[in-house]
Amino acid sequence: MIPRTVIIGAEPAGLAAAYELARNGQKSLIIEPTDRIGGRFQTEARQGYRFDRGGQIFLGSAEVKARWREIWGDDFVTVSGQSRFCYRNRFLDYPFSIANAFKNIGPADTLRVALSYLSAQLQPNLLAEAESLADWAAERWGSYFYRALLEPYIKKVWGISGHQLQSQALSGVLTSRGDRLAPSTFLYPTAGLSTVWENCRALIERAGSTVELNARLLRIEHTGNRVKQIVVQQDEKSATVTGDRFICSLAIADLIERLHPSAPPAIIEAVKCLKYRDSIIVPIIVKVNALFPDSWLYIQSPEFQVGRIQNYANWGGTANSGICLGMEYFCSEGDRLWQMDDAALIDLAIRELSDLQLVTDRALIAGGTVIRQRQAYPIGDSSYVNHLAVVQDYLAGFENLQLVGRKGLHYDYDLDRAMLTGRDAAENVLNKQPASTINRRGHATVSLDIPGK
Repeated sequence: MIPRTVIIGAEPAGLAAAYELARNGQKSLIIEPTDRIGGRFQTEARQGYRFDRGGQIFLGSAEVKARWREIWGDDFVTVSGQSRFCYRNRFLDYPFSIANAFKNIGPADTLRVALSYLSAQLQPNLLAEAESLADWAAERWGSYFYRALLEPYIKKVWGISGHQLQSQALSGVLTSRGDRLAPSTFLYPTAGLSTVWENCRALIERAGSTVELNARLLRIEHTGNRVKQIVVQQDEKSATVTGDRFICSLAIADLIERLHPSAPPAIIEAVKCLKYRDSIIVPIIVKVNALFPDSWLYIQSPEFQVGRIQNYANWGGTANSGICLGMEYFCSEGDRLWQMDDAALIDLAIRELSDLQLVTDRALIAGGTVIRQRQAYPIGDSSYVNHLAVVQDYLAGFENLQLVGRKGLHYDYDLDRAMLTGRDAAENVLNKQPASTINRRGHATVSLDIPGK
């Protein structure tokens, strides 16, 4: 039997596409190259403690929330959305509060931030003309606010200055959550994000769809403007999979590399310029019942290498007494941080917890582990928009191939929007719409919480 739709990649966007098709009575075949579903948004367990590789919350409209609740059911908890950011070794409220800043960083810096912000509001609105993320942010919130509070964190996340990042691609970093209050509470699946993906898998398989794990994509064979079939390898055997429509959530560079016949040289060169930032999560187990009330701490201070700390205990508890903290380090594959061995990374995380005055007694540390994540964050540098447009225009020529998700569209979407790209692709299939409406998608709202109010 030939599946109507073949979905390459059981990441959130691919699963959302399969679920939408199943809701409308259409079967699909999902091909996943690894042994787990959910991509980087998986839940891990070590020593009885649970933590997410990429902690995310579900936002969006009531309609969107209702759709996700269909998948995860009623097994959820209400979690505090409190977070703070570290500036000069002091923790400031997010969103930014003048009163809190006055208390923590003193009147001089607070006045500088306030005057910088006021000056920016009195200037003509030039945001549409700002090419770099740095200029865009400075014109919106003031140059001092940007230099002191945003630039150090931006350098950690993407490895380059905000002056080298495209405002067109990444202004959503600041607008998605910086223009409104962070949610005081949000709903979160009790046992972590992986339960959402497993529930989704159960629902689509119950509807007659199939999920194949450890099925590595070898080739995407096409004729003219149509994909005819794909070749996958599973259990040392290769197989040909045919279908009417194809939806892909793999990294756009991986897709281009597997096209047969090959893409034109100009496309291959353009896709080489699409870069990613990798990350390392170092979960540290601490033998205390509570530590701090925040779900996230953002470490702007450049003297620390850690960029973000997630308090997993505040996301639904753990199996044992004690808490688990996720120390997130942003890096690039092959650099010094990436090449550090696990023991050294764990030691670094413990030292920085002590230097931040969060856990000063090493006797309270009960263990740690290391999880490396490739291609965690697509980079929107100065050459990004033009190169991506070249690749997207080429792929838009395939009438039955759609790209979805963070990697497929090379945008740092938050989890909701990544899944919505999958839903949109499924609706294109259901409504017999051309694939190009997805492949040429041009804007994103990204998920990194950078304080900006």
